[in-house]
Amino acid sequence: MTFCSQAVGNSCPPAQHWDYQRLGEHSRAADFFTQGLTFVGDTLVESTGLYGRSRLIVHHKDNPQVIRLPDRLFGEGLTLHRQRLWQLSWKSGHLRVYRLNPLELEKTLHYQGQGWGLTSDGRHLIRSDGSSWLSFHSDEDFSPLKRIQVRDGQRPVRRLNELEWVNGQILANIWFSQKIASIDPDSGCVRAWLDLSTLWPYAERPASADVLNGIAWHAGREELWVTGKNWPRIYRLDVPALKGSPSGRSSQTE
Repeated sequence: MTFCSQAVGNSCPPAQHWDYQRLGEHSRAADFFTQGLTFVGDTLVESTGLYGRSRLIVHHKDNPQVIRLPDRLFGEGLTLHRQRLWQLSWKSGHLRVYRLNPLELEKTLHYQGQGWGLTSDGRHLIRSDGSSWLSFHSDEDFSPLKRIQVRDGQRPVRRLNELEWVNGQILANIWFSQKIASIDPDSGCVRAWLDLSTLWPYAERPASADVLNGIAWHAGREELWVTGKNWPRIYRLDVPALKGSPSGRSSQTE
């Protein structure tokens, strides 16, 4: 398919502001530089970053599985798509694809530009690169298919980071922000903002804790799980606006 960019349209309608309730939290080691988060069934899977420390971690309750990335790769976004785990790298243009049973590297694909966040709408893989643009890719060879620019009103929303597909919308962390954007996958308009500034206020964090980054949707429980880089906890949230299925598109777990 020929690559094309979607032209920026008219101003987007005003974004909503979502409420949430904290359901609970899970303690964890505070040295996971979280770059990607997703579920395989009830099992949480994580991609961590930093050169020489990047990992793919399958958080089985009693026996976590860990695959270490080569030292030259900086692990980034992660998603489940067609019963494979897909993991980006930051600047090297390597996309690692893993089988699940047994967990092992199946192949490596290549792309141009940076890799930050990754998710799936069930048909395509969707990548952020730190800009205001999201790229849609083929799952055959990761070739680019189209791009959309994310906007809040008329303003481009830059620093798009970790991504998650939830019931027909793309959720995105914004680097150095305490907010998560809900994005229309067709227009690029921000439908709503989820403000998590009171979840773990800056004043309560140690200097070692980095930014909010990491979104995973547990479809069975209809819970949003969030964390950050070097955070000692993962939080479980009830976000009423995320429940249900406003779109006929497939889930990322296909």
